[in-house]
Amino acid sequence: MYARGLSTRDVEDAFTDATGDLLISRSAVSEITDILWEDYQAFVSQDLSEIGVEYLFCDAVFESLRRQGAKEALLVAWCITTDGRKHLLHLAVANKESEKCWTEFLRNLVQRGMRPPTTVTTDGAPGLINAVETVFSQSIRIRCWFHRLANIRSKLPDDQAPEVLSYMRGLPNRYFDFQSAVR
Repeated sequence: MYARGLSTRDVEDAFTDATGDLLISRSAVSEITDILWEDYQAFVSQDLSEIGVEYLFCDAVFESLRRQGAKEALLVAWCITTDGRKHLLHLAVANKESEKCWTEFLRNLVQRGMRPPTTVTTDGAPGLINAVETVFSQSIRIRCWFHRLANIRSKLPDDQAPEVLSYMRGLPNRYFDFQSAVR
């Protein structure tokens, strides 16, 4: 609730019972948010050198983090390691999904010890694409199929979309041009 822009008093007010008695005090809310902030700081500064990142995935989610405020980008990076495990690597708030924001975000991963991944999967956001090509130029960039299908779906008439998308999902991989998927 605090992360979504509610003040300490708003959070406090949300925790009242039917009689109006407080279930949690303002000082308790402050203590909880302080602990969460410390946990976040520890998370975004953890050493990544021991994580064998093979496949890196980057995307942004837009959330309204303050009441009546504009939505902000929550930049996210997660991976699949050489042993097949998934790891959330980094989260950061940015005012937009610009090349500068993404480059700083990805460089943070490198500064924390992450080695270049084999592949980096992204949507079609130009800022992210440019940042990946700058920071991980030796990695193969792959266009996310979920985003690609969503873009195709947005251009199809409603009555034809289910049939076309069903057909595309059923095609063997050999029918797709790998190079167009990479760039």
